[in-house]
Amino acid sequence: MLDDSNPPFYRWFAGGVTNTCYNALDRHVDEGRGNQIAVIYDSPVTGTIEKFTYREFRDKVALFAGALQARGVRKGDRWH
Repeated sequence: MLDDSNPPFYRWFAGGVTNTCYNALDRHVDEGRGNQIAVIYDSPVTGTIEKFTYREFRDKVALFAGALQARGVRKGDRWH
């Protein structure tokens, strides 16, 4: 939906909420693509190449999210 109440400053989906992590990782696992490659890390500096499936990457993200949560980081927190 387009919010055209303040032309020329139009906004799409004003007030909308999305879960970017779900869209980027979780839904692929849920839809049966968990074993497909999601990310290829290729470092020319170290010569390292690593491949992560959607499932592996989702689990790494969840582990890091848990570490942040354990340190008191909450939804809406910002780094200044």
